[in-house]
Amino acid sequence: LFFYSECDCLEEVLTIASVLSAGQVWAVPDAKNSKDMALFNIARAALSHPFGDFHTYLYIYSNFESDGRRREWCERNFIHYNVLRRAEHIRYIRHYV
Repeated sequence: LFFYSECDCLEEVLTIASVLSAGQVWAVPDAKNSKDMALFNIARAALSHPFGDFHTYLYIYSNFESDGRRREWCERNFIHYNVLRRAEHIRYIRHYV
């Protein structure tokens, strides 16, 4: 049986599980709007981690926290603000239950 405390990664596992439970992170614009799609692709490339989705979710959540959990950060980076707030709530509940 694997215990997350052995690798000191419980916080990261909680974050990943919470983001996955909260819903679709990316706010994909309408494909017909080429300007928004170009900006979306730039934001997604900047926030994507080369090790895959789990690391990307950690990176997004960490940046969201670092920026003060602001809606503007999410809008600028094509991230669903309500999904990250829901993930924050789920994470808090899982951590303290």
